[in-house]
Amino acid sequence: MIKHLVDQLKNRFYLRGISSCKGSVSMRGRPSIENKGQLTIGKGLVLRSDIHRCRLAAKEGAYLSIGDNCYLNGAMVAATIGVTIGNHCRLAPFVHIMDGDFHDLEDRALPGESAPVILEDHVKVGTRCIILKGVTIHEGAAISPGSIVTKDVPAYTLVGGIPAKHIAHLHTLPSNATRETTL
Repeated sequence: MIKHLVDQLKNRFYLRGISSCKGSVSMRGRPSIENKGQLTIGKGLVLRSDIHRCRLAAKEGAYLSIGDNCYLNGAMVAATIGVTIGNHCRLAPFVHIMDGDFHDLEDRALPGESAPVILEDHVKVGTRCIILKGVTIHEGAAISPGSIVTKDVPAYTLVGGIPAKHIAHLHTLPSNATRETTL
């Protein structure tokens, strides 16, 4: 009981920079959170920072939204405009999601190009993947480890490689997934 109370206090301390949280968050290790914009998280989020530190950053004027029942295991997500992660998404260690270049290639003092990134529900992203600006990964898609995603990924598709290309069509939701319906 005391350990549970200590964990809750520790979680609140680590998540003090979050704009809003819908419910409980489970953590292992200490995440790095920088919020100068709008950072919201859904209920049932799992943040693991034992393999690699989980890093969440929303720059000034940007939004970062993480849906319900997501699992981030040492992922790095940085928003200069906006990043949306849907419900029941899984991000493996060393995944990088960036919606911008952060600086211009010719003049580092100027901001780079940015475009929102969207991961719809039930997306799985393998270890050491990079998802770049302007990409939408549609529902139920999966990204193979080590891939660099530069273009949109259709629903229920497995992609991989550099740049990521179609590997297979997935006929069902990934394992352990439940489809939520609204009436």
